Amino acid sequence: MMQKQKLNLLFIWFIIFSTLQLSFGLRTTVSQIDLNNRLNIRDEVVAIPLIEAAENITDKLLIFFVDGMRYDRMLDANTPNMDALRANGTTFANFRSVLPSYSRVNYAAFTTGSSTNITNVYSNGYDKELAIPTFYDVISTTNRTLGIATGSIAWVLFLGKNADVITKIDYEYHATTGDEAIKDALLETIDENYSDIQLVTFGTVDGMGHEVGAASPEYIETIENVDSYIGEILDYYQSHGYLENTTIVLFSDHGMADIGGHGDDKDQQTHATLILAGNGIKNKGTIENDLVKMNNVAPTILTMFGLPLTPTMNGKILYDTINISNQTKAQYEIQTAEIMKQQLEISLDKIKLISKNSREVISNGITRLQRNITDAKIEYNLNSYETAFSIAKIAENDARFFLSSLYFQLNAAMNLMRNLVILGIITIILFTIFFLNQRKIIEISSGEVFTKELILPEIISAFITLGFVVGMFLIFGFGYSATHFNSAPQALIPNLTAFGIIIVLGIFQPWLFTYLFGRKKYPEFTTFKDWNSRFLRTSIGTIAFLSLPVVGFMLFYISKWGPWPTWYLPKIGHLYAFMVIPVLSSIFYIVAIIFTIILWKKEKSSITKEKLSMLDNNQ
Repeated sequence: MMQKQKLNLLFIWFIIFSTLQLSFGLRTTVSQIDLNNRLNIRDEVVAIPLIEAAENITDKLLIFFVDGMRYDRMLDANTPNMDALRANGTTFANFRSVLPSYSRVNYAAFTTGSSTNITNVYSNGYDKELAIPTFYDVISTTNRTLGIATGSIAWVLFLGKNADVITKIDYEYHATTGDEAIKDALLETIDENYSDIQLVTFGTVDGMGHEVGAASPEYIETIENVDSYIGEILDYYQSHGYLENTTIVLFSDHGMADIGGHGDDKDQQTHATLILAGNGIKNKGTIENDLVKMNNVAPTILTMFGLPLTPTMNGKILYDTINISNQTKAQYEIQTAEIMKQQLEISLDKIKLISKNSREVISNGITRLQRNITDAKIEYNLNSYETAFSIAKIAENDARFFLSSLYFQLNAAMNLMRNLVILGIITIILFTIFFLNQRKIIEISSGEVFTKELILPEIISAFITLGFVVGMFLIFGFGYSATHFNSAPQALIPNLTAFGIIIVLGIFQPWLFTYLFGRKKYPEFTTFKDWNSRFLRTSIGTIAFLSLPVVGFMLFYISKWGPWPTWYLPKIGHLYAFMVIPVLSSIFYIVAIIFTIILWKKEKSSITKEKLSMLDNNQ
């Protein structure tokens, strides 16, 4: 007969969930650099040419980048040079970051004209060249020179491979000082190294925002300092004739929370700045209130230069802002419609988790798109440029609608599958345990951890420990949001402190309550050795109770976003919480596992001693 095996459920509980949480938490940490992107179409797209060569309305470009400058705070500052650009161009009052609203994520969107799922840049941890073409790549095919003046290696990585002149200033980027050195270096070298396309980046506004917040007077003062540097550069360009036939772009990559920080989807953190001024910009001094995203700028720049868009671009061209002919508009709108149609076709082919009916509807939609594109080309060849533009615009909008619908259906299907998988796994585990117990193959045991005598100290200890940690988070503001954490290391420090306290309280606090509640019942217990078995059990039980909210959070995360992030981006605060909480709580579980093994050995040793004693008595 098969011998019945004792199954310590708590031991298995800690083993299973520490393994799961470690694997998911560490995978999430890795995914900060490279997510499992199901919608990355960059390797499948092919170049789509313009219907014919287009006119160019500008020859030179001067780009000012001010990291972390929030639009409304720019308006509050005394910025005569930015005001002069606004008077000589169009200001976009509703210019927004792509998500997550981190710097390198939006550098990539700005330079490529692509959304996050195509750039595959999801965090500031991305530290290599982009895998898709930038507008510098396209312009480099002409005889124009390209320059970069920066303190950030990211701009060198993203645009530097085609730059003729790179002025890299070595200082801590995002510090509160250093921009003056960039300005000085550019002015000192510009006569010998003048570039037709020049990018100048400033990082101190972002640094000050992180240090004291966007609501501070120091943040405003830093914007005003950068404005003065921009003024010096513009004066130099003007006095040397460099502004002739030059378009000026001034932009920021994201906003800044009043209390500091960015990366989330909140208005303060996504509200960036964009001004297009100078040559080729019509309706000078206007304010545009329509939504404009970070990836709209690159295709607009290429349109002004009369150069073809890249097949990975999905940003919209700002036609109403630039002074181009109806013929040029029709050329680019036909190309844009073809690009979006190609991206839709590839996405539909890659995505399998949609119904047959939905696939048929989208396929029929693609057929209509092609008819519209064909009709637009016919109208173009008949010199009916406005009609060609309108028909192609309908095709582009329809392609974007079908793409949005496709992504929505995929997300819904993935959420359903994840929840079904979680429910299925839990059901299988519970059924297996029940079946084995009913067949008397195993004996379910909790190692006498949850006895009437011990459960009250365990519950009280768990509540006090959780309450203490929650209180710490409230007092010190360790909230899980991008306002507080801009990177995994930043999230780790306060959480290490909190979990350190949890470990101390969770292990040793139950001993106090076990002693207080049991000292009258066991007056014969006078040494630690007398109490240690009960102490071990209450520590294990307390950790078990503390594990429940962590496991609950993990199941919530998996059901909503999967066991690690994919193309669908969760709020960045949840991402950091999932990186940190499961990993650190797994360390806590290790303590419980060790205590369970110690308790098991003590019980085994005690049983052995009892058997030996019985043998001695029988003899």
